[in-house]
Amino acid sequence: MHIFFISKLDINNSIQNKFGTEGIVMKKNPSEKERFDVEVDTRGLFCPEPLLKVKDESADLEIGQCFKVMTDDPAAEREFREWAQETGTEIVDFNQGDSELVFYFRKDK
Repeated sequence: MHIFFISKLDINNSIQNKFGTEGIVMKKNPSEKERFDVEVDTRGLFCPEPLLKVKDESADLEIGQCFKVMTDDPAAEREFREWAQETGTEIVDFNQGDSELVFYFRKDK
């Protein structure tokens, strides 16, 4: 068992203890979108490839696992939402930027 004494904490929650070892301070209760088991990057792929890749990756996940999906295909939003409803996959969070969509899913079935 190691006991560290934090001597410095910066704005990124990076710490440096008195032994010079750096680390990250973990939040006690991270939000859902900060916790995911798999990241699926479908940027650069277009219909139907993003959905096919998501289906393939999610098949390997266990019930309850979360995964993050990034895409730049505008058609993927509708496809992902329909797929989630059909499969009982929960959309935990969704963010839309200027050129990118980010979904956080939880496999419920």
